[in-house]
Amino acid sequence: MARQHVEIGYRTLAGSKSSILQLAAAIALTHHERFDGNGYISGLAGECIPLEGWIAAIGDVFDALTSQRVYKPALTIEEVVKVLKDGRGQHFDPHLVDLFLEPLDEVLLIKDRYSDSRGNTELKNG
Repeated sequence: MARQHVEIGYRTLAGSKSSILQLAAAIALTHHERFDGNGYISGLAGECIPLEGWIAAIGDVFDALTSQRVYKPALTIEEVVKVLKDGRGQHFDPHLVDLFLEPLDEVLLIKDRYSDSRGNTELKNG
């Protein structure tokens, strides 16, 4: 069931004439691919994964691991940074992990701005 969100998201967005929704469709389809080819839904690897999929994969994992959910506590920033670094070249594009972590203080400010008190992300006014 969890893997179905990739296909459902893609099918929902892919037919749009809007370039932003076409981009969202590509992200939906490729954000669980892995740099080493062991991801899903197509088993794409390396350069075959579009840049938007690589970027979304890092953000998706960062958000999931740093956010408390009803089924799990949030990890510490140090633990999440280790997961991202350990995933370089396997789960994630190594260069993009470095680019994401370089301004980590800014990333954390953005996360804080758009997170509610329960650790779930949502848009806030401001």
